[in-house]
Amino acid sequence: MRQCDMRRLLASLFYTLAFCAVVLWSSVSAHADCLQKGGDKGSLSGAEFFPDTYDSRTFLWYVSGPDACVIRIFLPEGYDLIQTTVTKWPSRGNIRQVGESIFEYKRDDHFQGMDSYSVRVCARKRYGSQGCSTLNYNLNVLK
Repeated sequence: MRQCDMRRLLASLFYTLAFCAVVLWSSVSAHADCLQKGGDKGSLSGAEFFPDTYDSRTFLWYVSGPDACVIRIFLPEGYDLIQTTVTKWPSRGNIRQVGESIFEYKRDDHFQGMDSYSVRVCARKRYGSQGCSTLNYNLNVLK
C-alpha cells in the first residue's frame, strides 16, 4: 500500500471515530440522571427476580433532570426473554418502551415528587419452566 493511500485511510478512520464520538456523547447527554438505590446508574444491577416463580419486586430510583431517564431490565442468568409489558402507567410522567427490555421515563414538566409504574417481565428458563415477574418502580423525582 502506498504511503499516500495509508494517509487517506488513517484520515478517514480518524474522522469516522470523531463523528461516532460526537453522536455517542450527544445521545448520552440527552438523558436525565437515574440511580437505583443500592445499584448502578441506569440498570438493575444486583436486583434479583425470577420470572418462573411469578415473583414481584419493588425498586426505588432517584431521577433528576428534565430529560428522559433510561432504565434497563437485565434478566437473571439462564433466562430468555419472552415479553415485557407496562402494567401500571405513571401518574406524573410517561413511560415508553424503546427496546426489548429498555424503558424511558419522562416526568411531567416541572414535576417533583414520587411517581411509580410497573412492568411485567415474562421469561423462560433455558432448560425448564417459564413465567412472569412484576417489577414495580418507585421513582423519587428530584429537581
